[in-house]
Amino acid sequence: MLSRTPETAYNGGVNAADNADYSHHDGRYPRRTPTGPPAEPPAPKWSELCPTGRFVFYEGDTPDDFIDQVKAATGFDPSSQGTWGEYIPYEVRLRNDPPGFHSYGFHCPVEHLDLIYGSRRWPMGS
Repeated sequence: MLSRTPETAYNGGVNAADNADYSHHDGRYPRRTPTGPPAEPPAPKWSELCPTGRFVFYEGDTPDDFIDQVKAATGFDPSSQGTWGEYIPYEVRLRNDPPGFHSYGFHCPVEHLDLIYGSRRWPMGS
């Protein structure tokens, strides 16, 4: 019989000794290892979450290098859209603030979304 104690609660209530031999597993409960719960299912990809693509922003310091790398990897040119490099003036500024900034936003097509936005290769935001 499976026992649930405070010591085994972290393991879904299954005593590690009861769970060491999987031959008794009848399929009613997910298999668990003696060290903890089963692994999480993989997270969905950005292309699955945004089937029409997504408007994203490059947030790094080298936008020209980003464009060159994306073109080389995918053939897609983020700077070809009218929103790339758009100057955004600040409406309210403190004494030492710059007058504005350049925004590097673009619509990323779904076929490139996982590579560009879904990886940690480039600093991206939305």
